[in-house]
Amino acid sequence: MPIDFRRAALAAAGDTEAKRANVLMQVAKQNVFFPEKTAKAITPLLLELSNEGVFSINKDLDALLDNNEPGLRSAAVALKVRSGAPLGALAQRDPQALLSAIASMSSDQTPESLPATLIDLAEAGQLDAGQAIVQADRLSDDKTALFERLAAMAEPAMDAGFDAWSDTHRLGMAALAGMHQTPDEDWPEGYDQYRIARAEQSVLELGKERYFHEEKGCVKCHGEHGEGTAGFPPLAMSPMVTGDPVRAATIVKYGLQGELLHTLNPADGKPFSAQMEPLSYYSNTEMAAALTYVRQSFGNFAAPITPKDVAAARPPAEGLMWDADLLLAKYPFERDRITGPLPPPTIDVQTWAPPSSGLALMLVVVGLGMLLILGGTYAGKFLHTPTPAH
Repeated sequence: MPIDFRRAALAAAGDTEAKRANVLMQVAKQNVFFPEKTAKAITPLLLELSNEGVFSINKDLDALLDNNEPGLRSAAVALKVRSGAPLGALAQRDPQALLSAIASMSSDQTPESLPATLIDLAEAGQLDAGQAIVQADRLSDDKTALFERLAAMAEPAMDAGFDAWSDTHRLGMAALAGMHQTPDEDWPEGYDQYRIARAEQSVLELGKERYFHEEKGCVKCHGEHGEGTAGFPPLAMSPMVTGDPVRAATIVKYGLQGELLHTLNPADGKPFSAQMEPLSYYSNTEMAAALTYVRQSFGNFAAPITPKDVAAARPPAEGLMWDADLLLAKYPFERDRITGPLPPPTIDVQTWAPPSSGLALMLVVVGLGMLLILGGTYAGKFLHTPTPAH
């Protein structure tokens, strides 16, 4: 069995947990030559400290909260959580370090109230809702209480169309994503209305590969985290992405031009007036996988898109790409919901309109008259056709 020299050295540093904890703290605070290597070596040892060791260095942990090494900051925050420090103050100081710290902890290292507190901080906007709720789900032993809380977050967005897109939808999607971290067999009863189909892992992997493809991938324009780039809209928390599957597929398959509503330019806060080229080099299966990956990444959470959805996409009546206004006339945002089936798309009134009742009646009368005339003509011909001579 190989010797763990780090633990051997630590054991020789003192005969109590408190002494060993203080040795680790001194190394963490004073080493300036190899900070990355130091952090990598002692972070797991810090996290393994008993409560006795943590309490002995609790006052000194503040010195690590501003350390340049993310690993050490995260370890310090984890130990502060174990010592009972208020999560709100830690979230205000370094929200990402807090989320990373909690991700490294097990349920027996955290207070029982932690899941509820994480959801509180997510609702208050102090923590990324998606990450916070995933951790709340992982650490929660009471799924019924958890689902009751998450359902209360999702409910306000259930009946709100995406034309009224707001933080309500962002929190609702985060709540749904948290619910779906729980395996189907562990879902409490009474929450089936919140179920959304999970994407198969193979589909997500294909979609991720296509999204990050070096030459043809979406990442070049839309960013590593779906945040958008200069001149190109974000995909994270975008109704264009998370709404009607066929509309999303239509954009990817046939392209889009014109002003993009509900898609703010992070540079100047104005709506985009951009152009997206059709991704004709991808198959229906590849487009569906890429869209599904985006719809279940970057804080988004919507049902997978299938090759059938992509096949249902139709080209514009004129031009090579869809105009945004025409596309949204056919697939308006007010139809979209975070759960439940969609109503059928609207019909473009520029290309088809139902006849008035008077005109409809006239057409019926004319049609019947034509049938009678034609019927009588052919019947007369049949009745008066002479019998061939034998």
